[in-house]
Amino acid sequence: YTRQEVLDMEQAIVKQLGFKMTVPTAYPFLSRFLHLMNASVRTKHAANYYLERTLQEYKFISMRPSLIALAAVCLALNNEEIRDLDDVLMDFTGIPPTLLEYTGFLKTDVINCANQIIPLLGEEVVTASNRKLEAVTKKFTQSKYYEVALVMEPDTSGW
Repeated sequence: YTRQEVLDMEQAIVKQLGFKMTVPTAYPFLSRFLHLMNASVRTKHAANYYLERTLQEYKFISMRPSLIALAAVCLALNNEEIRDLDDVLMDFTGIPPTLLEYTGFLKTDVINCANQIIPLLGEEVVTASNRKLEAVTKKFTQSKYYEVALVMEPDTSGW
């Protein structure tokens, strides 16, 4: 194909899509992974909280959205306090084999990402201009979100 043929085809595709394109975000991956794990409502809120906290941190921009979503789901599934509150028994600890197989990620990559999320949960977010970003944490301290921001921080030591 010539350069012009490729550009013409690209333009035709974009027109057919009605210019409705976007970059992938972590949320669809998060929803899919939670569905695959048949997660409880409390676990879903915790995973959403962990994911939303990463949106406030620049260092996560270079990571694949699906990896961040997987790490957030694994942290929520492995948070002992959430398991106890939901009275959930799981036949695994760490990263569910189903999700590892489904995503193709290496266990070490998921653990590294999860270990970067954990410290965020106990920190206040402060911008360069010294403004506090409290909305995400405040949101997840509400009872309709099961107060998951107040639940103990997860860890990956048993993974």
